[in-house]
Amino acid sequence: MINRHCTDRHDESPKVERTGKDRAQALADDLAMRFPEDTVVQLIAYGRGVVRPIAPASISTLRALTGFAVLGALVLVGFAPVWYQLTHTH
Repeated sequence: MINRHCTDRHDESPKVERTGKDRAQALADDLAMRFPEDTVVQLIAYGRGVVRPIAPASISTLRALTGFAVLGALVLVGFAPVWYQLTHTH
């Protein structure tokens, strides 16, 4: 059996360096050929190829409070049903 993923295999074809959009489009086209009706896969592939850097900045107080509120809501949504079920069993 031949291992196709072997690293010491020498390929004679020249490698073409692609930009982010070209690489994402090639990946999306490849996935579209495999999954022609699955657009979610294509959108994820395109989004991974078109990555934009985010400038570092400090978080504002409002954003921190919003983050903690969302985190608290997620904990409450995950904890409250379990707590209710455990304390109100007959």
